[in-house]
Amino acid sequence: MEPSEVTHQQHSYAKDAEGNIVLIRDARSGRGGYYCFDCHKELQAVHRHVPRTVSYFRHDPKYAAEPGFRCAYSDETTRHQLGKQILQRLARIKVPAVVKRAPDGQEGAPMVISVAKEVHAHVVRTEVFFFLNEQGGIGWSQKRPNEAEFLIRVDVAFFDKHDNPTLLIELA
Repeated sequence: MEPSEVTHQQHSYAKDAEGNIVLIRDARSGRGGYYCFDCHKELQAVHRHVPRTVSYFRHDPKYAAEPGFRCAYSDETTRHQLGKQILQRLARIKVPAVVKRAPDGQEGAPMVISVAKEVHAHVVRTEVFFFLNEQGGIGWSQKRPNEAEFLIRVDVAFFDKHDNPTLLIELA
């Protein structure tokens, strides 16, 4: 990203001086003590009062003049982190029903494999790797296994009281 583009990035989230999350709808317009999650530089709140336009935070234009200034912040990263924190705090989530439908071109009633339900976790872990263990079963670790064993990394994993994984969650 070119330094001149940095002031044009639009974000819905910022943090205040204490590190608390501030949504654009709750912010005062202009410089109000808002900071970027990534580079920690000051942001400005821009409130649009034109119909069908969106208010946003942007980096203060004074940073665009700094040689080599780059910021990798994105709202997606913030939402990703917030989602993981919320799931860790709540240790529960409502999952939808799982329904198997007839293949395309064939008739048949949908079959409910699992009804919608709330899943509770005894323990919630983030950034969990799943792999094939020596016995041919599936193991897990929060450290990356070697490539030959590696199956998948998930953002959040729910575990029961016996430390068995019960739900794997990928935030998108």
